[in-house]
Amino acid sequence: MGRGSGLALIRPQVRHFPALTLYLRPSRFLLMGGGIGHLLAGVAVIISTAPLWIKAGLVIGIALALVRFGWRYGNRHSPAFVTGIELLDGRWRLETGDGMRYHAGLTGGYAHSSVVILNFRLE
Repeated sequence: MGRGSGLALIRPQVRHFPALTLYLRPSRFLLMGGGIGHLLAGVAVIISTAPLWIKAGLVIGIALALVRFGWRYGNRHSPAFVTGIELLDGRWRLETGDGMRYHAGLTGGYAHSSVVILNFRLE
């Protein structure tokens, strides 16, 4: 055999992406829209012709749903709130309000002039 055996070293092609980090905050438009929607649902229940005990139960349920909505989407420290999105060398990492970090794949998205919606699948 002469110089080399004819086998070339195969080096993996590693693509280096620039790091991208986005820190998120609660959307005041989402909170206002959700609050108005819950308020309108409460008004609709109150003006309905249902018996009073049914109205009371539904209004209490709507109020509890509004509190849960505000806690989940308005509180930065909620486990359901995504506080940061990072793109590190081609991989996405999501950080939640309780400090947990998850790796995810971007499956799709939608962009408009005032909102961007990204769909992730956790790995």
